Amino acid sequence: MTAGFGRRVEARPDADRLRRLADPATWQALFSSAVPAPGETPAWDGLQERLRDDGYAVAPGALAPAEVEILRRAHHAVRADGWPSACLLLLEPAWRILAGPSVRGVVRALLGPDVHQAALAWVHAVAAHQGARGWPPHQDEARVPIDDDGLPHRLTVWVAVTDATLDNGCIHVLPARACPELSSRFAATERWTAEETGRLLHHARALPAAAGTVMAWDPALLHWGGVATGLGAAARVAVSLEFVRAPADGVTTWMGEVPGWEERLALFKRALGVFAAPEREPEAARWADALAAV
Repeated sequence: MTAGFGRRVEARPDADRLRRLADPATWQALFSSAVPAPGETPAWDGLQERLRDDGYAVAPGALAPAEVEILRRAHHAVRADGWPSACLLLLEPAWRILAGPSVRGVVRALLGPDVHQAALAWVHAVAAHQGARGWPPHQDEARVPIDDDGLPHRLTVWVAVTDATLDNGCIHVLPARACPELSSRFAATERWTAEETGRLLHHARALPAAAGTVMAWDPALLHWGGVATGLGAAARVAVSLEFVRAPADGVTTWMGEVPGWEERLALFKRALGVFAAPEREPEAARWADALAAV
């Protein structure tokens, strides 16, 4: 058993498991829940300024407690039945929240009303045991167009399903205005001087977040998941999404509030192909390999 999760995920799924994965009845039977009507959307004053200056913004309490509970229970159901965490993306009730007004309210406060949700998402699950870790320092994209208002054309959005703390590997960032001459060449640099390393470490910022928090950042922002200390009792679970101000070449988006079954299945398969690298997502990588062999 993985600390903080349910039943162990199968090392490599057999043909029957793969057949069940592609059957919408599997997911309808696994988890169903009515999604509560969202409350009034806050104004979220100050979010745009933070995004312009530091490349990220934090909206605590964006999701109602009932919405957080549905996502938590949905993820637990997925893991308890032996599926990888990414299978949360196959559940319609989860998408009624992830593509719903609470998340979109934050995105629209940042980028304006004309935003489209990209068909790209992932479920990040970091176990509670000592040494478990999120992804290493990286940029989602090395360079993202900045529009005339100083805001990025695309946005990574991160939804906390559980509390993200210093002990279970919360998100860390290097603010955009902190030594940009170093962060801009991070992906292409193999060795750093002691002085450069010190500057990067000195400016790093931890972002603990309560469940229901929605964070957003410029995909070019240098960020990473921390390392669990083993002192926290709970694993960390979050969902990352992507939004774009207007449809762009090579970006698949949907206009509806909730993706249908075929869209969810395609999104899940694409997510495995994009994110399930063996060195950072070994469980999901085994499933990606099995699906590719079918």
